[in-house]
Amino acid sequence: MKITKRDITKEEHQMIQDDFRAIEVKYGIAPSDTQRLNVTVDDENGKIIGVATGLMYRNKWFYLSDLWIDEKLRIKGNPEFVTILRLLNLFDIKLAAEARK
Repeated sequence: MKITKRDITKEEHQMIQDDFRAIEVKYGIAPSDTQRLNVTVDDENGKIIGVATGLMYRNKWFYLSDLWIDEKLRIKGNPEFVTILRLLNLFDIKLAAEARK
């Protein structure tokens, strides 16, 4: 296994989407049973510095689809890197709240 930073091809994207659809069919989940969740982290000036998004299916399982952190915070050793942890914690809280509905 090799972890690389690259764009996925249109074919790879389609394969991934097809697999998500296969999971939906396998578990009997209609597209209307999905819900997109978003959480953002803003700096003290209101500028977005982090975003996490994903899809929740019937409040049972969740796919994190996007996690973005402002480039300035991605520097190794940056004390503000804890923003990622805050973002994921907020996301976890939101997921838990959605699951209780």
